[in-house]
Amino acid sequence: MKLNDLERILSVPRCVEVPRRWDYYEKKLDIKLPSDYKQFIDKYGVGWIGDFLLVLDPSSHIKRYNLVNASIELLNNYQSSKESFPQYYKHTIFNGVDGLFPCAITDNADVIYWQYINGIANNIVVYNARGGEYFSIESTLIDFIYNVLTKRVVCDRFPEDFPAENIDFVVDEE
Repeated sequence: MKLNDLERILSVPRCVEVPRRWDYYEKKLDIKLPSDYKQFIDKYGVGWIGDFLLVLDPSSHIKRYNLVNASIELLNNYQSSKESFPQYYKHTIFNGVDGLFPCAITDNADVIYWQYINGIANNIVVYNARGGEYFSIESTLIDFIYNVLTKRVVCDRFPEDFPAENIDFVVDEE
């Protein structure tokens, strides 16, 4: 799947594309971010998909939407939950090569993670906010979003009414 496939079903906001300083953010996070993610953020920026799903943006001025700031809190929360309930939280957090790293959130406080294996984001893992139940699929982020929006993939962590028939992207800052 390519970004233009997603653009056919999710309109791009009317703001100007703003390329991020990806080398700076990757160095700061000590991670190689997936290219499809960088293309998505450069094109769409920060905002809500269908008033439900928000992809974290390292340049967001809103702390909880900022990939750099939010990843620290989300990974700490995951690790704390894993230590308290290891039987439910099966994955490890990103260690520089392998593990989960957050890429998106929902308005239900669910967290969407990349699962890195040997330094490459191979899977998407969605953890429910209220317990250790999770959904996992081999996919890139753009493929996951596209397939959820077109109902080719049903993520059982998301509400039954998502996605709605008409999906908009609503910019959340600027």
